[in-house]
Amino acid sequence: MRKTLLWLLASLASVSLTSLADGAPLEVMSAPNLLRVGTAENVFVECQDCTGADKRVEIHVMNHPTKNKRLATASVTLTSTDNFQELVQIMIPTGDFSKDPSIKQYVYLQAQFPDRLLEKVVLVSFQSGYIFIQTDKSSTPPTAEGSNLEITNSLKFPGLWKIVTKFQSNPQQSFQAEFEVKEYVLPRFEVKLNPTSSFFYVDDQELTVNIKATYLFGQEVNGMAYVVFGVINDGIKKRFPSSLQRVQIERGVGAVTLRRGHITSIFENIEELVTKSIFVAVSVLTENGGEMVEAELRNIQIVKSPYAIHFKKTPKYFKPGMTFEVVVEVANPDNTPAQGVAVVVEPGYVNGITANNGMARLKINTRDPQLTITARTNDPRISSRRQASATMKALPYITKSKNYIHIGVDSADVELGNNLNITLNLNRRESHDNDITYLIMSRGQLVQKGRYETRGQVLISLIVPITKDMLPSFRIIAYYHTNGNEVVSDSVWVDVKDSCMGSLKLEPSRPAPSYKPRRLFGLKVTGDPGAIVGLVAVDKGVWDIVEKYDTGCTPGGGKDGMSVFYTMLGCCLSPTRLLGLPTDKN
Repeated sequence: MRKTLLWLLASLASVSLTSLADGAPLEVMSAPNLLRVGTAENVFVECQDCTGADKRVEIHVMNHPTKNKRLATASVTLTSTDNFQELVQIMIPTGDFSKDPSIKQYVYLQAQFPDRLLEKVVLVSFQSGYIFIQTDKSSTPPTAEGSNLEITNSLKFPGLWKIVTKFQSNPQQSFQAEFEVKEYVLPRFEVKLNPTSSFFYVDDQELTVNIKATYLFGQEVNGMAYVVFGVINDGIKKRFPSSLQRVQIERGVGAVTLRRGHITSIFENIEELVTKSIFVAVSVLTENGGEMVEAELRNIQIVKSPYAIHFKKTPKYFKPGMTFEVVVEVANPDNTPAQGVAVVVEPGYVNGITANNGMARLKINTRDPQLTITARTNDPRISSRRQASATMKALPYITKSKNYIHIGVDSADVELGNNLNITLNLNRRESHDNDITYLIMSRGQLVQKGRYETRGQVLISLIVPITKDMLPSFRIIAYYHTNGNEVVSDSVWVDVKDSCMGSLKLEPSRPAPSYKPRRLFGLKVTGDPGAIVGLVAVDKGVWDIVEKYDTGCTPGGGKDGMSVFYTMLGCCLSPTRLLGLPTDKN
């Protein structure tokens, strides 16, 4: 007698379970819960705890709901050499679906094992690739003429314009880029604003902003700067009238100060502005009054602490009696990672320091039926009242058999090319050796699979090389099944340091301090063989006036062996007894 298990990665559609013979082998199929049309997808099939002869498995994709047309097919033979597990590639063609992008469309995914058929309904996606749209500048004057692009309307109307592109074979998916049409004159000098602090404490008395004005050819500007401060609340600017100032710019340098009284003259209780953003607007007029350039600096946040603590990557469930891995994420007021910040986690007074990504992975011991975790910063440079803190509650993992598996990761800072050490900690109530399967998933795709045969061990160490397929982050899930048919599992999320999948270097072939107009110069481009490189030249005057715009899955684990899969997998044990489980309405 066999047990079968079908998992769908990402988010759960529905689940069915059955209980068969104790200790029987487990047949499994896993696949992304969102299959992309026109793109190769990996489907994982295995027979856990199987021995003996090879097993042939057929993978089919059928149309939905009639199931009268086979859209894709693949086959594989499971052998003892490969631990009776394989990744199989399938590709669903684009021609059998509606062109209406508003319609949700599905397929049947089937795995035909020698003794039974596993089947699941899966949502399809039409995002089979990406179109990158690059304009030569993100703002253009109304007098500009278009080229190599048919514009159906005149560009003489100022405002925000949008370019929308689609694949001809895939009109359901569109890509877009925006550019602004506005009146402007290219400036001859630029103004840079540099605050002495990137945030303003609620009890600070003042904030100084340094002004630097330089002609594009390098000479410093002499003149006068007119400055006003204000606050941005829900996207609306409100100025502090008393902050209006005029300061001298000498040899390109000046400074202006925002005082606490400027703020309290409008907002008596400054704590009401916590998390709001201060802005400073500056207009620099040259000494002869012939030219003026405006500049604005935003995102100087009003804060009680220079840090914020998040538990976004910490699992919500712990294994009683086993170590629990707390991922403390510390961010600066502008939400960038806070590197090198000391943190303390309770219970246990566990100390750590955040890595480049602002995260610290700390392990605490568990005893109580409910775990209340408190994390706080311990930065010696600031007072205790300015330290950040946060609290979360974790609930115990539920198991009938009292069997547990815990995945541990040894580093919070993982880079491409590293060898990551992963530990599997087992707490078992039975002496039976188990096959432990582990899967690695990144960007909604299965990228690696593996198997470990236990021989009485309670601590297993695995080395996983970090490859480009795991960027920008990945998830590991490990599981086995007990003699009593309970699935024991755990999962963990791992962040990988941002890195390009390819290499690109741009440099002049003959470096020079300056280049004359209408003269040629050489450019050396170094990159991966066969890569396509796009080059865009932008006038520095345009670049300087362009307004800059800034361009997040569960952390793993679950309350029991099956809910681990609900956060990233769907699951089905074959059809003699059904158990209804949550449906993903999204």
